[in-house]
Amino acid sequence: MLGAVPREIGQFHKFAMNDPLLSSANAQTLHMISGIPGMVQPLQNILRTLPSVTGLTAPLQSALNRDAQIVATGGRMTPSEAASLNAPLTAELGQAGMGHTAPGVFTQGMNTYQEMQNRVNTAIGQEMQLAPGIEQLRTMDVGLRTALPQAIVGLQGTGIETALGTEASRLGDYTSLAGMFAPSISSAALANQQAGAASSIAGANKNAGLETGAVSALGSIGAAAIAA
Repeated sequence: MLGAVPREIGQFHKFAMNDPLLSSANAQTLHMISGIPGMVQPLQNILRTLPSVTGLTAPLQSALNRDAQIVATGGRMTPSEAASLNAPLTAELGQAGMGHTAPGVFTQGMNTYQEMQNRVNTAIGQEMQLAPGIEQLRTMDVGLRTALPQAIVGLQGTGIETALGTEASRLGDYTSLAGMFAPSISSAALANQQAGAASSIAGANKNAGLETGAVSALGSIGAAAIAA
């Protein structure tokens, strides 16, 4: 059984090198990593050219301030604005001989008051749209300036980790399979060591036996010579 282990290990290595998942893991990883800059660059361009939120909200804020002023003054009009508003009505009243009469003046006053109320109502309606719009733009600006760097870091860091994870998982499978053969390899090595030691001992014993036989033979020859 131990003699078959090296052959099995060799076959396993050959299989691992030819396995499509293991052999393509590195190529897939490099392909994924090489595509990351192409995904990061557009995000960096957007972040670099992102307009200032102040430039977007400034006109809206100016309109909001104007509407707030109109509401605060009750829609008050300047004398020239009131005169321009009432010019057609004043002409009609003049033709009717009521231009400077109390009913004529009252009619012009009511016309001005109605316009002031209209201005207030319009300003309030615009405020209700402008204020949330400004806040939404500011929130979006903060969100973009936070999300874009996170996305860039995510692609550069997590993207590479994910790509390497594919290769690491394949190599992990290879390591796990190779680990299954470790006990057999250790046993084979130990058996080889023990066999080598036994062979050395046997050789030593054989040499010792030859030397003892030679000494014994010489002793016998000497003894025979003395006896003669």
